[in-house]
Amino acid sequence: MKIFMRKLLIALALVAAISPARAQVFTNLHSFTTGGGPNYTNFDGAIPNAGLVLSGNTLFGAAESGGASNCGTIFRLNTDGSGFTNLYSFTNGTDGKNPYATLLLSGNTLYGTTYNGGTSTNGTIFRINTNGTGFTSLYSFTRMINTTNSDGANPYAALIVTNGILYGTTVYGGRYGSGTVYAIGTNGLNFTNLHSFEALINYTNSEGGHPYGALVLAGSNVLYGTAYGGGIGCGTFFRIGVTGGATFTNLHTFVSGYDGNGPFGGLILVSNTIYGTTYSGGYGNRGLVYSTDTNATTINPVYYFSGYDGSYPECTLALAGNKFYGTTSAGGPADNGTVFVVNTDGTGFESLHAFSAHDPVSFTNRDGFLPYSGVVIASNVVYGTTWAGGYHDEGVVYGILVEPILTIARLGTNVVLTWPASFPGYNLEATTNLAPPINWSGVAGQYFVTNTIFPAKQKFYRLSNP
Repeated sequence: MKIFMRKLLIALALVAAISPARAQVFTNLHSFTTGGGPNYTNFDGAIPNAGLVLSGNTLFGAAESGGASNCGTIFRLNTDGSGFTNLYSFTNGTDGKNPYATLLLSGNTLYGTTYNGGTSTNGTIFRINTNGTGFTSLYSFTRMINTTNSDGANPYAALIVTNGILYGTTVYGGRYGSGTVYAIGTNGLNFTNLHSFEALINYTNSEGGHPYGALVLAGSNVLYGTAYGGGIGCGTFFRIGVTGGATFTNLHTFVSGYDGNGPFGGLILVSNTIYGTTYSGGYGNRGLVYSTDTNATTINPVYYFSGYDGSYPECTLALAGNKFYGTTSAGGPADNGTVFVVNTDGTGFESLHAFSAHDPVSFTNRDGFLPYSGVVIASNVVYGTTWAGGYHDEGVVYGILVEPILTIARLGTNVVLTWPASFPGYNLEATTNLAPPINWSGVAGQYFVTNTIFPAKQKFYRLSNP
């Protein structure tokens, strides 16, 4: 890929210095279509609450509604936006309805959950092959009596898998109606309720309730997760062993101040440090990125959102190198959400994209808005979904090309060319003429290159990423 060519005219008396930055090119890869007829059905789905998973050049995702029965779909498309395929349309039967969670890809199999539907309308766990065959409903959550049941209800978070066992959470149900942590074999057998969260009294309890975010596994037998509510009403950070009796420990109770309020997204484990987001709280009460160790000794704020840079993150962070990528569900200039990147130590925050204003009547725009889910990254492209907006106000699948900008500055009789070291693999090339055939030649040096500008001669530079 050949990108970002800057022309240097040696006759100029001064070349202005520009801080090294990154260029972003946003692409609407797919706008979900408007449903037709009285049942609001369509061919592709609508309102993708879930994020994406990536396999090679193929993206897989789920839309919470639309499809043949207006109960949601599982879809795939190529990373260039071509080849959109509806792999499965939910029917609100034993297969479920409304897949809110990001899919789990394991080999050639996709695992997921539906928030509603199934034999008791409380949601399901399913699997399907990546080619759209072999859909199997693995489990239907049972009927609730007075908001309680034995296994949980309404699974929202993405599943995780290890050693043939799927782990997940439900927002409601369980013995006290506050949600559960569960395990089930990938074959649909041996469902186990690992923990039922305590009943809430005035939205408070000792251990948390209503877990929305995905779990993370440390080693082979310890799960970490968050509950959106409970504690003193601001949510909790917990640990649960999966062997020897599934011991539950509330490691931290959020207090809505420096450590945040309402941990909605899932967790990510890096070495012995766990990172997450809270929906609100922090100094601006607009949410934050935080880190902690596996004992939750201290909740360390990594970045506080203030509004213009984003507000109310609901995402699970994605790690690439030493950078986290994520989304905020609101904030930015149009208050329609943002895509951001920040170093793991909290430095280097950048807003990669702020979603545009929408038409006040049709709620349509070109790029979508309300990005509830997180993102995936591959080859300097960030992929994600928006819950609303696009050309039909049914949501969007998008890609953001994130590339280095070549900076050129005059320094005496030399010209200094720089680009960020966070982009390995780019090489500097130069030519004296842009008339075909163009002959580019490599310039020795990496990230910081100094070249003489005498004798005076026009020269063009570019970064090349073979």
